Amino acid sequence: DMRALCYDFGLVCVEREGADARRVVAELPALAPREGGGGGPAPQLHLVEEPVDNLMSSTQLRAAAAAGFPLRYLTPDSVVDYIERHGLYRGTPAPQGGG
Repeated sequence: DMRALCYDFGLVCVEREGADARRVVAELPALAPREGGGGGPAPQLHLVEEPVDNLMSSTQLRAAAAAGFPLRYLTPDSVVDYIERHGLYRGTPAPQGGG
């Protein structure tokens, strides 16, 4: 549940060239004010400016993994290690669109 993730744990959004992270976040239904207007806790949201240009989308990363291409230098090593350790996306075509 996106709402629980945002309110109970937090969400980190890294900006990417060509995408307006603030607009996308503002349009997320999970971050809309709670019904009844009773206030309550705000979502834990952190926007991070892109430290280096990274035009690789998650869809492209999944497609590269499914095709057997090396993922090093395309995403952080911890992510590559996790994908490899759990055998994610092997031989699975990535969904079209999105990112």
